[in-house]
Amino acid sequence: MSNALMEMTDSDLLDALEKDEFLLLDQFCGEPAEPAEMNQQVLCQIDAMLGNLDPQELEVLQLLFGLDGQEPLSSAEVGARTDLSEDRVRWIKKQALVKLR
Repeated sequence: MSNALMEMTDSDLLDALEKDEFLLLDQFCGEPAEPAEMNQQVLCQIDAMLGNLDPQELEVLQLLFGLDGQEPLSSAEVGARTDLSEDRVRWIKKQALVKLR
């Protein structure tokens, strides 16, 4: 595997999170890799980035983007689950994404 995946910036990962998309292998690597290997590396990088968040920000992003292996939830669903208003969920999401940049 090329070093391109390892050279991804936090911005690249954040862009993928904001767009709620999975990273495409061809976008970052010149040669094919095992999907499980690539996924593990990306997950490790995301975990490292998320370590900078406070627990509430982390919980909101995990629920919104399905980072905990569950289906992504809407802001309203996250609010209901965390006892926060939908607007507060959106504000926490925005602040967390700014912090990750």
